[in-house]
Amino acid sequence: HVGSSIEDWSLTGGQVSSAYSTILTVQLTAYDLDNIKRIVELATYTSSTYLRLSYKFVRDMNNNSIVAIAESEGMLVTQYTRDSIDPYLVSFSLDLSQELITLSFSETISQPSFQIRFLTFQSTANSDLYFITLTSYTSISQENSTLLTIQFDHDDLNVLKAITQLATSPNDTFLSHTSTLITDMSGNFITPILYKQAQQVESYIPDSVPPYLTEYNFDLNTGCFSLSFSETLNIYPTNLTSLVFQSFSNLTFAAYMGVVTSTLRLTGGNATYLPLNPPRAIASCHFDPSDKIQVCFNTDNLNTIKFDPILCQHNTSNDCFITFSTNAFVDSAGNQNIPISSDLGLQPTEFYADRTQPELYQFETMDMDTGRMFLIFNEPLNHNTLPALPTDKVRLQRFYRNINLTSVAESLLLSSGVVSLGLRGLRVIVNLTTDETNKLKVNDLLCTANSNCWVSIMSNTLFDPQYNGNLEVSVDNAFDARVFIP
Repeated sequence: HVGSSIEDWSLTGGQVSSAYSTILTVQLTAYDLDNIKRIVELATYTSSTYLRLSYKFVRDMNNNSIVAIAESEGMLVTQYTRDSIDPYLVSFSLDLSQELITLSFSETISQPSFQIRFLTFQSTANSDLYFITLTSYTSISQENSTLLTIQFDHDDLNVLKAITQLATSPNDTFLSHTSTLITDMSGNFITPILYKQAQQVESYIPDSVPPYLTEYNFDLNTGCFSLSFSETLNIYPTNLTSLVFQSFSNLTFAAYMGVVTSTLRLTGGNATYLPLNPPRAIASCHFDPSDKIQVCFNTDNLNTIKFDPILCQHNTSNDCFITFSTNAFVDSAGNQNIPISSDLGLQPTEFYADRTQPELYQFETMDMDTGRMFLIFNEPLNHNTLPALPTDKVRLQRFYRNINLTSVAESLLLSSGVVSLGLRGLRVIVNLTTDETNKLKVNDLLCTANSNCWVSIMSNTLFDPQYNGNLEVSVDNAFDARVFIP
């Protein structure tokens, strides 16, 4: 271009024809040629191709310097032939620690023309048994160049890592692509690499970065908590006994300040993957590519938390911190997680307090000898709502349904007997009053054996630690005494 705005490139070398002639041919270096192609407005057509040169460029046979061509008087090309040669992929490198793919091309390519959805990783040179076709990227180098550096899309990388026979070493890292992957600066499509002739990685760096927890959510209603990590995990060797919940974020500081704390180390549970959103159905994945897992408490741990008055009980997340050691989780490359110490407990992003009504699980025992009945609930109850049993809310009845509520022979409404808790709040011990015990003992039809001793309970008779009232056990769905002591 001749004018105020000039795009140009000064040659750095080249091979010059040795014959003495009025015609001088210069074979451009690859470096110069690639840089000329890189500049969008330079030498892309006849009207954008001008030449300038200094007097030092060449001499005639009498050692006279050539007449210089100034920048402002650039000479327009006489004959212009556009680039018609298809580019091709020279090599590629994969860095799973930095999450980068670097593609090296035979010439300068047009970065805006790149379409990652036509790029596929596969485990062998001649088969797509284990593969992933990429869908997106997080970032990409912005210049037109012979090199293109791509940072993986987070979900794509997790899918790649979940295929345990793909990209674990140079021996199972191959790449194929279609011709629509990218073009050069003249619009020539790249030479495709077919999946039957895939190209092996030149430089491979494995994943050596340990996974770390980014977020966790807690839900006492489902009895589960979710963990979001920096990458997908292999949950099958997960060590749930390394997980600890604590009521204060920094236990050392709490001890120094004299703050009463509570902790619970898991004794088990069940870990599952939470699916990607949107889901990715990849047949060759050996485990779910999600970076989110859900852990559900075992019954004992869940009830322990619900019965603990200062651990994960409040409507906020200020008493429910999680910690774990380095051997809790591993990623697909076997890197162990970064630990969370007991002095840096992580607070849940979302916390859902218990809003589930407790249910009667079993009428465990009717003991006529001591005048006591034992009820087992599915979760701990609140001792603050005891010791008096609400009047006329618990009924002993002859049958599990279809009873005559007005007949003293068929049912007995209990009054304000003394109530206590056992089995860490799961067992409710009802001490019948002397009058109630005597009424049962003189009744030949009610509570003389298992078969005629059933219990029903009105709703909101007993409450859990979050003051959720129990679900009703109606008179037509009563529970029978599993053990009867006459």
